[in-house]
Amino acid sequence: MFPHGPAQAAHVVDFVGQDTIPVVTKQETTQAMLAVRDAETAARKEELLQAFTKRAEQAGATFAAPMIEIMIGNTAQAFYLEGNADKGSLYMDRLKDSPSKRDILYLTGIKCLENEQAESAEQLLGRSARLTLQLDGHRELAPHEVQKFCTVLSVYADILVRHDKVAESASYCKQAYALSEDKDFALKRTYLAVLMYEQNYTEARPLLEEFVKEGKADDRHLQWLRQVYALQQGSDRDFDSYLKTLQQNSLQRLQARIEQEIVCDPAPDFTLSNLQGEPVSLASLRGKVVVLDFWATWCGPCKASFPAMQQADRLYSSDEVVFLFINTLETRKDLHQAVARYLKEKGYDFNVLFDLRDSSTGKYPVVESYGAKGIPAKYIIDPQGNIRFRLLGFSGSNEETVEELRVMIERCRQ
Repeated sequence: MFPHGPAQAAHVVDFVGQDTIPVVTKQETTQAMLAVRDAETAARKEELLQAFTKRAEQAGATFAAPMIEIMIGNTAQAFYLEGNADKGSLYMDRLKDSPSKRDILYLTGIKCLENEQAESAEQLLGRSARLTLQLDGHRELAPHEVQKFCTVLSVYADILVRHDKVAESASYCKQAYALSEDKDFALKRTYLAVLMYEQNYTEARPLLEEFVKEGKADDRHLQWLRQVYALQQGSDRDFDSYLKTLQQNSLQRLQARIEQEIVCDPAPDFTLSNLQGEPVSLASLRGKVVVLDFWATWCGPCKASFPAMQQADRLYSSDEVVFLFINTLETRKDLHQAVARYLKEKGYDFNVLFDLRDSSTGKYPVVESYGAKGIPAKYIIDPQGNIRFRLLGFSGSNEETVEELRVMIERCRQ
């Protein structure tokens, strides 16, 4: 990797002031791009970008254009994430309409969504969806292009539904649903909202029944199912019996699947500090069921799963089941303060431990020892200290997650 950092950034700026016509090399262009990427503030990124752009123009370095586009996108994203949407939009507008601009719009929108900047997220994801239709809406797509097409449109449709703009969501959602081969829960949930809005109850009912059978139905889905059932059957007189049958099938399927997933591997021991600076060891919890949840402040799915994890944690108020939320894979300097602030803002009372990077190896020892292939990653450990279940990712359904954890925990207590 080429050297970069404050010294290199200063070199990029200082060189512009020289009287001679500058010569820009590909190596220096890469260094400038890395300097912009690593700058800690949007203002600093902007300063480096402007300096290098001026120098490249003076040198006639047209080959640097793609790298400059990356720098512009990085700077635009930084301004958005700092809450300066006007400045971010100015830089985003400098990018030419292209697949790379679509990707920058989408990724910045996702980051804003994770940062709870709802207005900017909707704006950026909307621009990304419209540009996707402009670029790809009238041509045959390769398989990997279909997946991206569906992802961009479905995420925008979802955020519109969340903001009670179902009618506006419909077109994007239907296109994504029609093309998607792997329809995940989030897409089905959005599509279902559109079907109910359009009173397409014939198509909505099978989806509602599927949600109940898979343990993904929330209170709103159950209300919709009752409504559809009453309309189609003439009344809801037998609805409770009908629903109970669907739910019983759901529990039986979940229990059967869990029996297939159960393992018995010794859980690696660890001792980590919590937010209060107190050491917590896994060995000290022998005799209890322990649920480990590996997460990071930058991980959207991790944080999206927290309402479900809070609900599951509160199901077990006794000391027989312990939830430990292990923060890992972080590089931010204000980690403890950021975590404490986030928990307070959300009202979570999690017991957070910190799996910090080992400066000698560059690794995060605890998540490494558990072999997690990504986060969020959950491990359910029995009273004898054995891993019995592993869960990776988040389906998007709080109801499914809570019930899944409940059944796994109860299986470990047997």
